[in-house]
Amino acid sequence: MSVQLCFAAFLLPCPACPACDPPCYSHPPARLPTRPPVLPQPTLVESPALEGETVSKVAAGARHTLALCSSGKAFAWGWGAFGQLGSGAYASSALPVPVAVPEGAKVTDLSAGWWHSLFLTA
Repeated sequence: MSVQLCFAAFLLPCPACPACDPPCYSHPPARLPTRPPVLPQPTLVESPALEGETVSKVAAGARHTLALCSSGKAFAWGWGAFGQLGSGAYASSALPVPVAVPEGAKVTDLSAGWWHSLFLTA
């Protein structure tokens, strides 16, 4: 059985690259990593990573989503080019990935900003 979350993410093409097809979502010449696909309506998220977890809080950033579980684990998905998913990578993910915290620490609260995230641990 997987935990099911419903979320919406509205990703807009980069105005600096209007001719790209499909939209590149980046600013030349840096070429930021491609963002997850545009989801113009709420979309069911099914992930084995959340199996057995009870989601107690969800936060939405500009292009990423965070979930805090009652176990003290946190998960994130969406655009992660600036490390805002907290996984230790500068990569996007269409499915929830575990947030990297120090060994033995539990996430007690979280918040999502425009292109950043905050995870409080104890």
